[in-house]
Amino acid sequence: MRKLLLRLLFGARLAEYLSGYRPPAGEHTSLIVGNPTGWTWGKGDHGEELEGLDDDDHPHYHNDARHDLPARHPLGTVVPHDDLAALAEKSHTSLADINPGDHHDKYTAAEAETTVKANVEVGDLKTPTKALPMGSQEITDLAEPTASAGAATKGYVDDNLPAGPYTEGAHIYHNVGQTVAVGATFLAFNSERYDTDSIHDNSTNNSRLTCKTAGKYIVIAQVTFAMDPEGVRYCHLVRNGNTLVASAVFDPDRTGTMRMQCFTILDLAIDDYVQCQVFQSSSAVLDVLSSAECTPEFSMQRIG
Repeated sequence: MRKLLLRLLFGARLAEYLSGYRPPAGEHTSLIVGNPTGWTWGKGDHGEELEGLDDDDHPHYHNDARHDLPARHPLGTVVPHDDLAALAEKSHTSLADINPGDHHDKYTAAEAETTVKANVEVGDLKTPTKALPMGSQEITDLAEPTASAGAATKGYVDDNLPAGPYTEGAHIYHNVGQTVAVGATFLAFNSERYDTDSIHDNSTNNSRLTCKTAGKYIVIAQVTFAMDPEGVRYCHLVRNGNTLVASAVFDPDRTGTMRMQCFTILDLAIDDYVQCQVFQSSSAVLDVLSSAECTPEFSMQRIG
């Protein structure tokens, strides 16, 4: 009688539940919806079936269309973002050892250039593999070199390395023979093979080679006397008209000419000069012969 009364009041399915029957599989979480004449199982609308609750009062009730208001967003604000599915990198975890806090400040090109100029040492840059044109600019403030491959300044070279090669010098000759009286005579020289430092004058004081740049010079004279069996022959180098600095002395060749050579090395100051002086003690005048590139020749050349 009880089951019949329940069936009449609530319907067959609900009557079975009220009599101890459980709902069908898949419907045990459903709500009992309807009215006294049409009770059934179903999922009711929160706003209609649950008193005091609206659709937005359920924390997990969400779809894309309902994600547009701060009140429906757990963060309290709408956070705009691109569709993550469209991004190549979806999370920092795909970058090895990079975390969200590891980002560097963004630099403009001008800021990066200023930072590099102020902080980067040239020695920290990549070793060059090609020529480095300097655009005719100087490299200044170099330290004195200590290694064999170190760069040296002009001042270091001037102060520490032997100077040279030297170009100061002159080579002169006389293009005709000269008659030499008994005794000593300074030979004249009217022609030049070269003169790089205004050392000689072909007409004024042409017996002299005059130093114009202080230094060490090798001085050489060579002469040939005509044949005469009497007396002796000298060839001297004289500095500043009165100081004998070198001498060659020969007895005469009884059957031929007398070839003589005299040389020395002198440390000369500016305006010091040297001359070639010959001497003969025969009983008459003798000629110093002229022969191309042989006699008389007189030269001095700076060597230090």
